[in-house]
Amino acid sequence: MESTETKEEYLEKFMAKNLHRFETPLISEYDAETWKSGQVITYVELLPVDRTEQVPQKVEQTESITGVKFILYKTNNPNLFWTNPNE
Repeated sequence: MESTETKEEYLEKFMAKNLHRFETPLISEYDAETWKSGQVITYVELLPVDRTEQVPQKVEQTESITGVKFILYKTNNPNLFWTNPNE
């Protein structure tokens, strides 16, 4: 049986909701992965548009052992996520 669904329909309706999320550091800097007490590490996460968990848009947590503070921003706006940080 041949499908009448187009490639675009398949990608937009099925794959978009099943894609994994993307996450990147807000600031890429030397030694960011070596956690030190008092350090603040900020990430931005791109979520699929129709993902159910859209809120909160900002989550802050402090790791109890190292004292590193993590800030995670969530967005479903790909233009914002892929913006060149130098612009």
